[in-house]
Amino acid sequence: THRNHLTGSLFCARCNKRLCFTRNTGKGGTYDYFFCTNRRSGDCNQGYLSVDHIEEQVADLYQRTRLPEVLIDAVRDQVRAQFDEQSKDINRQARKQRGKKKALEDALQRLRDAYLEGLFTIEEFKEQQTKLRRQLNALEAALTTGKIRHEDITGSLERCLDLAAHCDKIYQDGAPNVRRLLNQAIF
Repeated sequence: THRNHLTGSLFCARCNKRLCFTRNTGKGGTYDYFFCTNRRSGDCNQGYLSVDHIEEQVADLYQRTRLPEVLIDAVRDQVRAQFDEQSKDINRQARKQRGKKKALEDALQRLRDAYLEGLFTIEEFKEQQTKLRRQLNALEAALTTGKIRHEDITGSLERCLDLAAHCDKIYQDGAPNVRRLLNQAIF
């Protein structure tokens, strides 16, 4: 079967049924068209629609429906304000985690000192050291995840807003699979 990046995104303007893609060969060439699924049953008289014509209309639609910068700036400001508020809480938690990390590092040092003074056997030392290292590793992982998460979210927000602001350009320059994903997200 033949596929087109608009397949699944288009509906008939007359009867609101899905438009299907077809590729036909004849009279000196191959022709790509969309047709209404109700056409075969006779319930719709929408003619065959040239893929090139439909593609131009979709590209024009993206150009006309471009989000205004004022709206994008307002969304950015609102999301950042909410994110900054949540970041304050995350930063408080991170400070607590860093305090716990320091306490664990100190406990590890005291354990080493106690072992060197002969207060623990090697088995007791290794057992306690393993427990403390596991806790320390878990804290370090949580701190790293929180830092990466903040950077990822901030970067993702900017990319999403850029996409929303320039979806017409992305559609125009995009490969068919990118256009298909954009159509599916919007339509």
